[in-house]
Amino acid sequence: MTVNGDVAIVYTKRVNTLGLTRRGLPADVIAQIRSSRCVDAAQIYVDGWSEGAYMAQRMACANEARAVDSKGIALAAVHGYAGGDPGVIAQSCRPGPSSAPAPSILLSQGLDDTLVHAQQMGFSAFQAWGMRYACRPPSGSFTAAQHLADCRRSTAVAWWPIDGFGHFTWSCAADLYWHNRGVWSFLTKGVAPTTTTCS
Repeated sequence: MTVNGDVAIVYTKRVNTLGLTRRGLPADVIAQIRSSRCVDAAQIYVDGWSEGAYMAQRMACANEARAVDSKGIALAAVHGYAGGDPGVIAQSCRPGPSSAPAPSILLSQGLDDTLVHAQQMGFSAFQAWGMRYACRPPSGSFTAAQHLADCRRSTAVAWWPIDGFGHFTWSCAADLYWHNRGVWSFLTKGVAPTTTTCS
């Protein structure tokens, strides 16, 4: 764990994301941090890249599980870069009751990704989250940055495709923190990025 001012960042080692919700790992990790630190329960965010993006979405799915609710944990927002299996989201992450926590979701991905196809995987996962939260369908193609309207409990669901980025590209030489700032703005303010080129 790294603490920088008012922000605590927890880095996890590789975990078996398929068994994540069965083992209650999200709740256990967050509960452990809350027990040793002063944590604002309304500002718990999860960020993941590649397989970690899949894990982040599984954590959002687990947000309504009894194991999570019994510990008083609710994620505020989730971001995933270049990962996520829309089939898993649709099958095991079904819409919960209207009163259940609904973390905001930002999925971003490089359009030059050759390992995880942006349209077939990333954008499909974005659409699946829209169905989960009863949002209006996307208004643009997978190459356009967009957010969904009229989602349950006004939850933000956004898609951020990035021109020229591949699977292992996190930002660009011209601005090393460009992508990070876009993600942080969404997580903390719900503002969906609109610029798809880092320059």
